[in-house]
Amino acid sequence: MLNLLTSLFLLSISIILIVLNQNIFAILLIFIVILLNIFEYIKSKNYNLNEKNNFYKTHKHKDFLTSLYNRAYYLGKMDNCIKDNTEFSIFNIDLNNFKSINDIYGHDVGDIVLKEVGKRFQSLEKKDIIFARFGGDEFAVLYKVTNSDKINKLGEEIKNVLNSPIIVSESEFLVSASIGVSRFPFDSKNKEDLLKLADMAMYHAKKSDKNNQYLISDTLSKKLSKRKKFENLLKNIDIKNDLFLEYQPIFDLKTKKLLGVEALVRWKNKTEGIIMPSDFIYIAEEMDIVKDITRRVFINGLKQIKEWNTKYNTNLKISLNVANSCIHNRIFFENLSLMLEKFEINPQWLAIELTETSLSVSPEYMKRLLSSINQLGVDIYLDDFGTNNIKIPDLKKFKIKMVKIDNTYISSLKNEENLKMLKAMILLAQGLDIKAHAEGVETEEQYKILEKYNCDTFQGFCESKAISNDEFEKKYLNKLS
Repeated sequence: MLNLLTSLFLLSISIILIVLNQNIFAILLIFIVILLNIFEYIKSKNYNLNEKNNFYKTHKHKDFLTSLYNRAYYLGKMDNCIKDNTEFSIFNIDLNNFKSINDIYGHDVGDIVLKEVGKRFQSLEKKDIIFARFGGDEFAVLYKVTNSDKINKLGEEIKNVLNSPIIVSESEFLVSASIGVSRFPFDSKNKEDLLKLADMAMYHAKKSDKNNQYLISDTLSKKLSKRKKFENLLKNIDIKNDLFLEYQPIFDLKTKKLLGVEALVRWKNKTEGIIMPSDFIYIAEEMDIVKDITRRVFINGLKQIKEWNTKYNTNLKISLNVANSCIHNRIFFENLSLMLEKFEINPQWLAIELTETSLSVSPEYMKRLLSSINQLGVDIYLDDFGTNNIKIPDLKKFKIKMVKIDNTYISSLKNEENLKMLKAMILLAQGLDIKAHAEGVETEEQYKILEKYNCDTFQGFCESKAISNDEFEKKYLNKLS
């Protein structure tokens, strides 16, 4: 707007002219002031419009939250490369367990984490590498090479920049990524197919090891088509009627006394028959129906252990697996408490099994949660022990009662290094007053080695596979009557 003092000065002169009966000059002066203000207003509007246009030109290709390139720009770059027949690779990147951060701490904290991830990704950008954010916790890379060594190197760099924790206020977040890669023109010459293949490879990486990357291959394509089939089947699952539990006995290793069972969910599908949890649980997590599945497993499992312990006057413990997305749900503890109360379950009859990955997303939250669960009287077991990098002090911090040594160590005991690792894990656990448990014990030879190393408990085919509730009752409980 016109300078205020200038306007007041001209208006003052106009008033003086009116007093001196110079009305025509006064009106003319007032008119000039009005015109000058109008011109100044139009000038400021044009300036603001130009500023907005300049901002739009500068930022139209950028993601507002992270300042990485956006999806539209990324897809345009893919189109240009395909048109010019330039070889390139695309990386689909998904942050593991990011949903848990949003669920526990809220979207404001989640956005801060995403900004920091974007900043770290930007540090890797070069002339032939661009990073983009597709939305949520999904990121992408366009890399103008197809050489496997260079692709793997960039994949390692992506994982390395995420290694250090992200600090928000007093909370610490450990973020990892699953990466899927496809290449033009080797995997496909079509943009949509390349995106789909990279996405499928990323899901395979997430299933196999939640800090991994996969290139598309013929073998992988077959596995991924199977995954798509199960994904479509899951859309029509009847959780209450299609799912059932089988029970694998858990024994004291020295005496072979029956101590309890692990409940393992199965899916009876009309077209595919019995589907194992390894084929569908991870897909159910992505589709956000795993909470309903877990709830059904808990209801059926708790009812069953109560029936057995009441009927046979036993004190068996049932072990139930909890998916990462479920344990990070804010209402998990409330739901657990309500079910124990509703079904009148002695908390000492229950143990929940978690993976090392589930403990790493938000250590402070998990420490509080597991301490509360422990105070209920429910034990915490750590599943797949030895497959991820858990800090030794965390075993005590998270109130772990038992570590279940991953069966990859048990199945290859003829390997000298694995024998040393097995012995070290047993000694470590027992040194911390934590029970060591062996999964997947299939032979008498494996059993003898575990006995020699003083392992505490075991389960496996050498004693019993997972069986139905009726079979379990006939084989192990009827003789107690």
